[in-house]
Amino acid sequence: MAANEAVDNKAKDAKAAAPAAAAPKSDKFGILILGVVLMNTLAAAAIGYLVMQLSGRVTGFDKKTQELSDKFEEQKKVPPAAGKEFVPQELGVLYPLDSFLVNVSSDRGPRFLQMKVELELGAPSLEDEISLKRPALRDAIIVLLTSRTYSELREPQGMRRLRADLLRVMNNLLKTGQIREIYFTQFHFN
Repeated sequence: MAANEAVDNKAKDAKAAAPAAAAPKSDKFGILILGVVLMNTLAAAAIGYLVMQLSGRVTGFDKKTQELSDKFEEQKKVPPAAGKEFVPQELGVLYPLDSFLVNVSSDRGPRFLQMKVELELGAPSLEDEISLKRPALRDAIIVLLTSRTYSELREPQGMRRLRADLLRVMNNLLKTGQIREIYFTQFHFN
């Protein structure tokens, strides 16, 4: 019996040792599974966060697109007055003048303005009168140009004022008709 007891004790010790040896492998495998589950959870959370961020940007983009679309629709309703000087409706007879080179005062000393214009005539018969009065018209233009400063003429508002003043001065010299519009075909500073 003692031999049986010794064999039973060895079997019990072996059974007790087997779970103890298997337990560390089981714990490592459980930790590994827990690590993989945590990494997957973090990856899913990061992807969810990125999707929310992209969704917010797309929503913002949609709002901006809608705002621009609304502004475009509003601009369609407004008649184009600002582009009048660039898109002539019905051109009359165009009469080119020789180029002008005048001194213009500036903060940095005198500057030169080189300008060339074409006149849109109200009637074709006005060409003869302009040909006869060309020296007087050129003089009026030169006097008006030299009275302006560089900073005035560089601004779009200053050019509009110059155009209006040129029309007024030249039309005051003409008797048989009027100049409808002035087009700057060259306008630069040296």
